[in-house]
Order: sequence, then structure tokens, then C-alpha cells
Amino acid sequence: MELFPDARSPPCLGRFFLPEEDATELTHPVVVLGHPFWQKRFGGRPGAFGKTLSLSGTSYTIVGIGPASFNGTYAGLTADIWFL
Repeated sequence: MELFPDARSPPCLGRFFLPEEDATELTHPVVVLGHPFWQKRFGGRPGAFGKTLSLSGTSYTIVGIGPASFNGTYAGLTADIWFL
């Protein structure tokens, strides 16, 4: 599943999801952070990349930060965190 089909810009930091990360649920627990969330929660520090984030008891590795110009794939809705 391609979550970022309309992202015309590369991630601000890191990468978007790889196909194998969507093959089996939680085999590769990774997240991509929205740019505003990254700024608010991590102060825009590049050190957030590669860190783990706990969501509902599962640890996810931060593999990317979305571009500042990308708000999501649904008009009118924004997300702080994308995960598979």
C-alpha cells in the first residue's frame, strides 16, 4: 500500500515506507512523522530520526519525517504520525 502517492517532495529527513514493511503486520514497526509534529515534539532535531516511539504499547522506529509541504493524502485531514 502506498501511503504517500501524492508526496511530490522527498521526506524532510529519512525515507517513506518500504514495500516489505507493509507485508506482515508489525514485522517492521516503523513510523513517519508529520513535519509539524516533529517540530513540536522533537524541536525539529535531526536526532529524532532512528529513535523509537511507543504507541499503544508497541515500539516503532522513526524512519522518516514528512516534508513541510505534505499534510496527508486526504483533503482537510492531517496526521501527526503515519504507521502501517
